[in-house]
Amino acid sequence: MHRSHLHSRTRKWSVLRGLPPQFAGLLRAHVLRTIASDMLSFFSPIFVYLLGYRWWVNAQSRVFEDLSPYVVGLGAVSVFFMIEKISHALVARMLPNILRRMSVTKSMMMSMVFLLVGSFALIFVDQSPIFLLVSAVLFGAEVALYWVPFHLLVTEHLEKKNMSKEFTLSRGIELMIHASFPLLGAWIITTQGFPVLFTLCFFLFALASLALFPMRHIRITSTNEKNEKNEKNEKKTNETAKHIHDNHLLPNHMRIAVLGSSVQTTMAILWTVFIFSIVGTFSQFGSFFTLSSWMGVCAVFLIGFLPSERVRVRVFALASLALALLWFTRGLGQFFIFSIELFFLIEVFEFLFSSVQVPLFESFLYQQFQTKTLFRHIIELERFSATREMQIWICILFVIIAFGSARSVPFFGAFGSLCVMLLLRVTRDMRAQHAKKLVERT
Repeated sequence: MHRSHLHSRTRKWSVLRGLPPQFAGLLRAHVLRTIASDMLSFFSPIFVYLLGYRWWVNAQSRVFEDLSPYVVGLGAVSVFFMIEKISHALVARMLPNILRRMSVTKSMMMSMVFLLVGSFALIFVDQSPIFLLVSAVLFGAEVALYWVPFHLLVTEHLEKKNMSKEFTLSRGIELMIHASFPLLGAWIITTQGFPVLFTLCFFLFALASLALFPMRHIRITSTNEKNEKNEKNEKKTNETAKHIHDNHLLPNHMRIAVLGSSVQTTMAILWTVFIFSIVGTFSQFGSFFTLSSWMGVCAVFLIGFLPSERVRVRVFALASLALALLWFTRGLGQFFIFSIELFFLIEVFEFLFSSVQVPLFESFLYQQFQTKTLFRHIIELERFSATREMQIWICILFVIIAFGSARSVPFFGAFGSLCVMLLLRVTRDMRAQHAKKLVERT
C-alpha cells in the first residue's frame, strides 16, 4: 500500500489517527496481528475442545468414564485458558519493571516473538501435548506485553473528547477484519487441517514483526523513559513501580465493572465451543459468525457517529442490559426446547449488542485516566483483569469437574453484563467533574 494512502486512511479511520506519521508502521503491524490473532483466538478453543474429545475417546483408564466427551472437551479448554491466564497475570505483575528497561515498542516486538513461537508450537501438538502447554504460556504472556504498550500509545495521543468516537470506529475496523476470516479459516481447516491454519498465522505474525521493527526505539512520556538516565526521574519511576499494586488505585465500582467484563469474555469463549458442538461442521460455524460479525460492524459504525456523549452513555446502558437478558435467555434455553432458528437469532443479537458495548466500555474506562497517572492506571487495570480472568477459569474448571456440566455458564454471563453497567457511575462522575470545571471558569 502506498505510504501517503496509508497515512490518509490512518488519519481518517484508525484509533491511531492522533499519532505522528512515523507511527504508520504500528498500524500495519496491528492490522496483520489482528488478522492472525483473530483466527487463532477464534479456532484455538475448538482445536483444544476437539483434542479433549479425542483424549476421551482414546482414554484407556476409568478417569473419564463418568463424564461425557463434551464435558471433557470443555475441561480441556478450561485448563488451556487457565494456564494462559496464569501466565498473563504473572507477566502483568512484572510489566512495570519490564517497561522501565525497554521501550514500549520493544515490548510489543517481544510479544510478536511469543506469538511466533506459540503458533509454531501448535503445529506439533499431535506429536506431544507439551507443545499445547508451551503455546498457552506464551499466548498469555504476549497479551500483557502487547496490549498495555499499545493502549499507552493510543491513550497518550488521543484527545479525550474524541475518545469514544475513535474507540468505536477502531472497533469497527477490527470487526471488519474479524468478519472476513471465519469462513476463510473454516475452509482452510476443512480442506487442509489445523496445521496449515497455524502455519498461515505464523507467517502473518512474522510480517507484523517486520512492520514493527523500524519503530523499536519509540518511547512514551508517561513512563518517564525519555529521562530515565536522570537520577531524579529514575527515583520517580521506582516509586511509581512500587505503587502499581496499590489496591485503591482503581475505585471499587470500576473494579466490579472490569470483573463483569472479564466474566463476559470468559463465558463467550465457552459459548463459542457450545455453538460448534451444536452446528457440528466448520463451514456452518464460519458462516454463522460471518453473518453475526457483519451485523456487529454496521452497529459499531453507527455508534461511532452518535452526536453526543450522553447518547453514547444511554446506548451503553441499553446494550449491557440487553446482553444480560440474552445471556439469561441462553441459560433458560438449555432447559427448554427452542427452535434452531430462534437460537441463532439470539446469537446474532448477542454479538450485535456486545459489538456496541465493548468499545464504549473501553472509551469510558480510559477517559477518566489522567495523563500523569496513565502508566499506573493502565498497568493496574491489566493486572486486575488478568488476575480475575485467571480466577474465573479456575472456578469454571471446578464447576465442570464437580458437577459434570457447564449449564451455569450463561447465568454467569448475565451476571457479568449487569456488573459492567456499574461503569455508568464512572461516566456520571465524569459529567459532574466537567460541570464543576465549567462553574469554576464562569
